[in-house]
Amino acid sequence: MRNSLVVALVAASMLAGAATAQTNSAPTKITLPKVEAGIAIRASRLPVKETIDAIAKTAEEKGAKIVARVDHAGGAKAVGVDMKPSQLLIFGNPKLGTPLMTGNPRAGLALPLKVLAYEDAAGKVWVVNEVPTGIASKFSLKSKAEQDAAKAAASAIDAILAAAAITP
Repeated sequence: MRNSLVVALVAASMLAGAATAQTNSAPTKITLPKVEAGIAIRASRLPVKETIDAIAKTAEEKGAKIVARVDHAGGAKAVGVDMKPSQLLIFGNPKLGTPLMTGNPRAGLALPLKVLAYEDAAGKVWVVNEVPTGIASKFSLKSKAEQDAAKAAASAIDAILAAAAITP
């Protein structure tokens, strides 16, 4: 019960902060992404690097820690392969993720959260992430606290991406 309350309070705090755009005080409308096979898909109005920059900045402002940034296209270039821009941002907040991993340590395979921005063949930039609520079913997390933590993580990532103002 105590874990559920803590998770709910942390999520509410993150959502309250993430619901305000950085450029003004008007609330940002959270547009729910298209979801296919547990992957949330959003278009970005920004180039890949700027998309990841905006997401990283917003995530940090909302209390998440940036764990790593992977430049897939840069790695490909290093081995002589041309690839459209693609970057992966890995970030998390232990207050949201820990309840999932205490329910089943294997949930750590899906955490911290990851967001991939890539440019497709037509030059359009996409942002994709695994839907965190899927973590609960994938790792058989059944308690209310674990279910609440998965929902809080999903809400937090949606709010971060909305506040980053990357969507058209």
